Amino acid sequence: MVLSMTSEFCVSIIINNYNYGLFLRKAIDSALAQTYQLVEVIVVDDGSTDNSRDIIASYSDQVVAVLKDNGGQPSAMNAGFEVSRGDIIALLDSDDWFEPNKVEEVVEIFIKNPEISWCFHPLTRIRQGDHKPFVASRVFPNRKQDVSQKCDFRRRLKRGYLNFYAPPTSGLCFTRAALDNIFPLPKKLGNAVDRYLVYAAMLVGKGYFLNKPLTTQLIHSQNHITHQDSEVADSRRTRHKVANAYYLQSNFLDLRWFSHRLFSRGLAMSWQHSLKSTDGQIFIREYLSKLSLLEKVLVRLMALYQLRPWKMHQIYRAYIN
Repeated sequence: MVLSMTSEFCVSIIINNYNYGLFLRKAIDSALAQTYQLVEVIVVDDGSTDNSRDIIASYSDQVVAVLKDNGGQPSAMNAGFEVSRGDIIALLDSDDWFEPNKVEEVVEIFIKNPEISWCFHPLTRIRQGDHKPFVASRVFPNRKQDVSQKCDFRRRLKRGYLNFYAPPTSGLCFTRAALDNIFPLPKKLGNAVDRYLVYAAMLVGKGYFLNKPLTTQLIHSQNHITHQDSEVADSRRTRHKVANAYYLQSNFLDLRWFSHRLFSRGLAMSWQHSLKSTDGQIFIREYLSKLSLLEKVLVRLMALYQLRPWKMHQIYRAYIN
């Protein structure tokens, strides 16, 4: 898709919800209040048992409602993408909310940079009951500061490295053309789906990082793992890494070396935190079963490096070069 300054095109905002009726109305209202006019708001309810569906029904034809049985976040995103009509897809978690100019700002970036496939931006975070928002951690960890810029990580990703940490789901926007190369999402990814989307999109094409916090992310006790410190959260983080590594390796051959590094971090965490997720252990076994003997040794050495200050990355670089 090529956008020109005279283009009029639709932006689809997809809101996925599961039992977040307490927060849902604010998310929907923020999507409907966008200064950019040509927007469709799609609300996917993944089998909620609270009052979420009553809230969705109250908006009548202001939103496109997709009501489905519970199947997890990937299946909800698949359902939302399937009914969407937009040339640009913006994702919004149901406990977050957009600034009114969010879509307008993002559309401008896509028009000025018609070759890009994605646009990411940081989030402002606020803890429930607090009045002091704070900006999420930086996305370019090896630079003095984050600045708006075009990005092309394809070569680095193919070599297994990435010096960029993309924002969470509600800071992600994509062209439909990019997502056509990624969807449908693997249903067993679970809540690790935003990282899968990020890595796959950065492989598919160039993008743009817009250094404006155009979304607010609410930090609360029901967050899946965000700012959660517990054994359960550690187990989930571990499961996320090995699940992403498994599906990236399976679906994107050019991400093989990157998936090895990601898997090694997950493997190290599984040793450190005693991974309790049964399907997480299945992902580990399945991933290892696809590797050659030399690759199995390599990823285990890399995992050990995560736990001890050995220079295993030198072995890794020597192997791929």
